[in-house]
Amino acid sequence: MGITRRELARRVAVRLGISTRDARSITSAVIEELGDAILEDQHVELRGFGSFDLKWRSRRRIGQNLPGHERKAREIPGKWTVVFRPAAGIAKRLEKEFEPEN
Repeated sequence: MGITRRELARRVAVRLGISTRDARSITSAVIEELGDAILEDQHVELRGFGSFDLKWRSRRRIGQNLPGHERKAREIPGKWTVVFRPAAGIAKRLEKEFEPEN
């Protein structure tokens, strides 16, 4: 299971020794500010964690083999998406933690 906003606020409260209510307010404000910045097409960088950018993904055509049917091409429309690039330290930890087994 992933981490929820509520769980993140609880962890912040414990780490900082503040009330859960205050931690929820802080967590919500930070998330809203990050979202607003991304929606304004600003580069968001959190040193030691990573960066977020808004990126346009062009439309593309893909082929699809359906069982018992001929090959059909389908077009996927373009769309805006958020790209996350982990900081070097996080990327190294990810590689070490999830190293593929040979």
